[in-house]
Amino acid sequence: MKNLIKIPLLMILAAVLFAACSNEDNGTNPNTSAPKINSLSASPDSVQRGETSAITCDAVDPNGNALTYFWAATGGSINGSGSSITWTAPDTEGMFSISCNVENSQGSRTSAKVDVRVVKPNVPEQGLVAWYPFNNNANDAGNNNYNGSLMSGATANGFLTIGPNATDALSLPNQVLNGLNDFTISGWLRMGRTGDAFEPFWVSCSNGSNHNFLYILYSNSRNRWEIAIDGAVYSFPTNIQMKDLKWHHVTVIRSGALARLYIDGSEIGTGISVKTLTLNVANNGLIIGQDQDALGGAFQAFQAWAGDMDNLRFYNRALSAAEIQQLANEGHSGS
Repeated sequence: MKNLIKIPLLMILAAVLFAACSNEDNGTNPNTSAPKINSLSASPDSVQRGETSAITCDAVDPNGNALTYFWAATGGSINGSGSSITWTAPDTEGMFSISCNVENSQGSRTSAKVDVRVVKPNVPEQGLVAWYPFNNNANDAGNNNYNGSLMSGATANGFLTIGPNATDALSLPNQVLNGLNDFTISGWLRMGRTGDAFEPFWVSCSNGSNHNFLYILYSNSRNRWEIAIDGAVYSFPTNIQMKDLKWHHVTVIRSGALARLYIDGSEIGTGISVKTLTLNVANNGLIIGQDQDALGGAFQAFQAWAGDMDNLRFYNRALSAAEIQQLANEGHSGS
């Protein structure tokens, strides 16, 4: 009789243990239930390189436990924490996944991911006269075939490099700027030196009789950009830092009698009044990276850009602020 009593008791105990284990495995134990992710969204779900998307995770815990969010991405960068973060797209196009792991205070986790597509920037095409991406040459990638010529030791291996000397430069056909009234000159620039005793020239135009008919330079000693038209020199606001050995997107436009300067997509100041003369550029008179003391030459080392340039673009109109921001979002080949 005693043995008969022991067997049912053992069976009951085993059944209880089995039921307890089954409840834990199925997540019905209130101490181990995993969080639930209702949605993981990206707004927008398609961005250009360098743009941002707001990623939001809507999650709940069945038992009201506190939640912690862990974020990761297959590319780009994540800023912020908690249930909402900002994802910044990388400099390459493609599809990228942003994942979120949600953990409750009991250590149970649930994960989900959302995809964001990075697309090529919408670069303005209207009025584009010439575009130089410097893909192992100085050719015009636009439709006009205004191919440039590298001078002396200047190189174009993904971006233009001009040495700290009186010989390196890029010569462009005068048709790129000749005859224009309104214009836009845009590009990625990196200064290669930071001393005070030099005035690096970005663009220099000569018509033979006036070797400084148009120029754009950065005054390193005064921390400001300058533009000259027909011998008159105009200065944009001071305290513009370019001598940090970093890439910056620079755009100069002239619209009627107003010139504007944009650095990294943002306008510096509110514009300056300049001459409205039609640009008169002689053959061989458009030089990038040096000042011309004579038509097409007579360079001086202290006025060389002595650094790098990429994605130079010239337009026969003044681009809008939104279009300039699109160019700044394009990126460059430099490291």
